[in-house]
Amino acid sequence: MQLKNPSGKKEPIYLKVLAWYERTRNWTNNTDEDNSYIIWSNSDNTKVPTDYPQLREQHLRILVIEAPPFVIVHNSSAHHPVSESAKNFERIRYRFDPLTTKDPEVLIYGFVADFIRELEAHMHFTYTINVADPSTPYHSLVALLAEDNRQYDIILSNIAATSDRMLKVDFSTPFREDTFRIITRLKPYSSSLSLFSCFNPFTWDVWAAIFAVMIYSNIFFFFAPFDRTSALWSVAYLPNTSREAKGAGTMANDEIDQILNETKERTNVYDEQMSTLLKETIRDSVTIFNAKDMVPFRNHGLVIVIDGAQHAMSSFAGNGAHMAIMNGYQLAHQRVLAEDLNSAIKFYNDLSIPRSPATINMSHRSITIGHLQEI
Repeated sequence: MQLKNPSGKKEPIYLKVLAWYERTRNWTNNTDEDNSYIIWSNSDNTKVPTDYPQLREQHLRILVIEAPPFVIVHNSSAHHPVSESAKNFERIRYRFDPLTTKDPEVLIYGFVADFIRELEAHMHFTYTINVADPSTPYHSLVALLAEDNRQYDIILSNIAATSDRMLKVDFSTPFREDTFRIITRLKPYSSSLSLFSCFNPFTWDVWAAIFAVMIYSNIFFFFAPFDRTSALWSVAYLPNTSREAKGAGTMANDEIDQILNETKERTNVYDEQMSTLLKETIRDSVTIFNAKDMVPFRNHGLVIVIDGAQHAMSSFAGNGAHMAIMNGYQLAHQRVLAEDLNSAIKFYNDLSIPRSPATINMSHRSITIGHLQEI
């Protein structure tokens, strides 16, 4: 700490005020060792204050929102018979040691649950956990925390730190999954090892399928109509009604001219670039299609439909891959937890259906922003 010299000299005084001792896990008044007391400018007290802000014996109101694997929510009352939900509820408790929330029928587990438990052990506070609706936008969660009469003290989830949000609330150090893994053999090495042992992880049927895909993809790339001098372009806009879809090679020359002229008018901000593309466009490749969303539906029966086949996103949404990864993970996760396939499908529907409208609305906002910026 730098202090003003009480003797009137211009040179500042540097004094070690507090020292951290790992053995006692606490700060210690370091100025008492040589009786070099500090004269605080706003007080007559010559002793160093010993109190500092801490969370001991404080009660925190915590808000979380589902975001696997950070926050995984289990609701025992959602569309399930009492007996089946009770079994699954106890199975969750046994396997994952989840945290209870304000709603006794809702549990959370995952990285955030372990993080809360670790903080509680070191900082000795109490807490109440509330689970936000899965369709709540992240900017609304930040607004709840930034209000003067806020109902929550902390929000834990995979909320990204943006410049606008950092002006309203404070963020912790970002956390993410540790991908470090150690692979060891369970059995000792056998004498059957050979140069072909690298093929052992998969069956020969799988290897044959992999080689077939490699050959097919190379043939496809060879005959693909795109090379270093070719480009694929498309123009999207928001119409009031859908247009009649027309495939490539099905339109007359006057229709193609009309579409190219319309494209030039809609992209006049990129006059030079688009003029070159339109001039060199292969006329038989011009097509019209409607990029639409599909309302999600619940799975039932022997066929399970996931991702785009269940709730199709617009081809311009830009988040279809993220939805595919999340849905695939949650379907596999519920299959591990559930006693049978029908129960796993029910749990999967309860997780994926509420999230789909929120994701579709987010894609609509992204497309709208792109159009506002003339992208």
